Amino acid sequence: MQQNNNGLYIYLEGNTIHRYILNESVLEQIEDTTIEDELISTLEIIASTYEMMVEYVEGLTELPDGEHYGEIYKDQVETVINKALETAEEIKVNDIIMGQLLKASVLNAAFESDNGTAMNWLNLMNDVVYAMKEPLYFRAEMYHILKENSEYDNLDKWFEECVFTDDDLFSRSYKLKYAKKDLKGLKPELIKMYFFQSYAAYYSFLIINFAQMKKKVRICQCCGKFFIPKTKRITLYCDRVITSNGNTCKQVAPKLMQKYLKSKDAILDDYERAKNRNYKRVERFENKLSNKPAGRDLTFSQYNSWMHKMSSAKTMYLQGKLNSEGFSALIHELD
Repeated sequence: MQQNNNGLYIYLEGNTIHRYILNESVLEQIEDTTIEDELISTLEIIASTYEMMVEYVEGLTELPDGEHYGEIYKDQVETVINKALETAEEIKVNDIIMGQLLKASVLNAAFESDNGTAMNWLNLMNDVVYAMKEPLYFRAEMYHILKENSEYDNLDKWFEECVFTDDDLFSRSYKLKYAKKDLKGLKPELIKMYFFQSYAAYYSFLIINFAQMKKKVRICQCCGKFFIPKTKRITLYCDRVITSNGNTCKQVAPKLMQKYLKSKDAILDDYERAKNRNYKRVERFENKLSNKPAGRDLTFSQYNSWMHKMSSAKTMYLQGKLNSEGFSALIHELD
């Protein structure tokens, strides 16, 4: 069996993540981040195009009319693998972590030894497709966990009821190695480095560590995105820049929201109902464990893409740059 020399090494220093991309045995350090920023930032990347690419690759695994499992040809398998790896490289342009972990997962599936059966090629292709679908499944899981955090006032209770009981989070093992730390003349020190070759393993590891920190997550009442308040005081708005002149949600939203709340603007209530209604559709689909949505089903990627669009639309509406008819049309776009 071939060795897969691709993946991600990290070591934690408090809540800071030091990250190293392992690409074909070449180790490259990338910019440090924090546990909470890594979790939140990956959910802000719109994955609707990636979801279409997954569907395309899955379509490549279908057998031509009249052929049977034993008649799958090696070139079909190679096409599936190569297209999956091409997708991973494209993803790395905007999300280097997801792209690198996807590449490692696909190669792990491709390097599985031949079991000598007629089903081997089919199983291999299915494993590649599963590797591609894993980020889509786990992004929905991450969103759900952070959303639950935002809804709990007592973080100990959130940890006990939502994290501690989630067996999937604790079903994975993490490769650990010790490495020498470059201390530039200081006393020698060893650090614990973890190695990851799958999206779900990496982010489940971060969620567990984040949960131990007992940090509060909130959803910005202006842009609708997750953020971590800087103080323990109740904070409704985040520090993201939302206007062309550099103003943030925290700077712009309070006056605008006060204006519209005083006027009892029903369309904002309609927007809140639509958010809850559409998220319940996502939950129903995720609970079905079905491959493809049907009827009123909604995938997390579709919901997330809509939420990103609505974030900008709500800001434009509050600023008077989008009329109520246009905003209402976007609110009901998924109905």
